[in-house]
Amino acid sequence: MSFRTTLFQALQAADSILCNGQRVTSKMLDSGPDVLLKPYVDLADGATLYIQNEEILVDEAGRAYTRTMEGRDEPQVWSFLVVRPMSEADVRTVEAPPLKVHEVVDRLMKIERQRRRRAP
Repeated sequence: MSFRTTLFQALQAADSILCNGQRVTSKMLDSGPDVLLKPYVDLADGATLYIQNEEILVDEAGRAYTRTMEGRDEPQVWSFLVVRPMSEADVRTVEAPPLKVHEVVDRLMKIERQRRRRAP
């Protein structure tokens, strides 16, 4: 099941990260007016990629795609692993998943039971 999050949240949550097949060895995700460097990741092959925080769609294998800062046509291919492929539970999502009918019914029944206990 795919889910939406941001690149920086995925980079912070993952235990192992690949970008274009290269292992991410270090990262600097700070941003703001006081930060002198742009956010970046260093790769195992010695390359440094400057990145921007953007919304991404992570698939069930933990893979996502982003645009490059240089404007090249080829996307950056990310692979995020959290001792298993990254899932929605590992990061805050952009869109909350819809509730299932039984979850809504369970919540309403719990509220009703609590209300009955308080009533004299």
